[in-house]
Amino acid sequence: MTTHQGAEPEATTKRPKWVSVPTSISAALAIASGVAIVALMLITVIDVLLRKFFSSGFPGAIEINEVALVVVVFLAMMSAEMTNVHVRTPILTERVKPTVANWLHVVGLLPAVVFLTWVTIRTGQEALKSLASGEFRFGIVNVPLWPAKVAVVIGMAGLTIAVAIKLATALRNIVKGRAAEISGHESVF
Repeated sequence: MTTHQGAEPEATTKRPKWVSVPTSISAALAIASGVAIVALMLITVIDVLLRKFFSSGFPGAIEINEVALVVVVFLAMMSAEMTNVHVRTPILTERVKPTVANWLHVVGLLPAVVFLTWVTIRTGQEALKSLASGEFRFGIVNVPLWPAKVAVVIGMAGLTIAVAIKLATALRNIVKGRAAEISGHESVF
C-alpha cells in the first residue's frame, strides 16, 4: 500500500472472502435497479413528448412503468439494508450496554430472518406460477407480470441475506464480547 508523504498508512481490516459475495450481489442489484429507473424515466419522457407533439402517448407507458417500478424498488432492497438507508429506530439500543444491545439485535433480527425467508419462498412460488401461466397486466398493451414477480423474489432474497448478515454480526459480537455495531456489512467480522 502506498501512502502520501507524511500520511499515516490506512488501517486495513481483514474480512472473510465470503463477505465480498453479498457485497457484490448487492452492488449488482443496485445497478440493475438504477438501470430500471433510467428505463422508467426514458419511457415517461418519450410518453410526455409524444403526447405534447403528436397528441398520442407511448402505448402501454403506464402499464410498463407500473411493472418497472416494482423492479426498481425490490432490486434495491438489499443495497438499502446493507448501506443502512432503510428506516431505523435505535432509540433503545443506543441507551443500553453493548452486550444488551447485541442481544436485542439478535431478538429482533432472528424473527426477521425467519419471516423474510418465508416471504421469499412464498413470493418465489407465486413468481413460478406467474411465469408458468404467462400472467400479464391488462391495459392498452399486455405487459407480462412475471419479471416484476421475479424481481420481488430476488429483492426479498437479497434483503434476507442482508438481515442474516446483521444477525451473524450481532451473534459474533456476543461471542467475541464486542460492542454492538451492526451498522452495515463492513461490520460483519
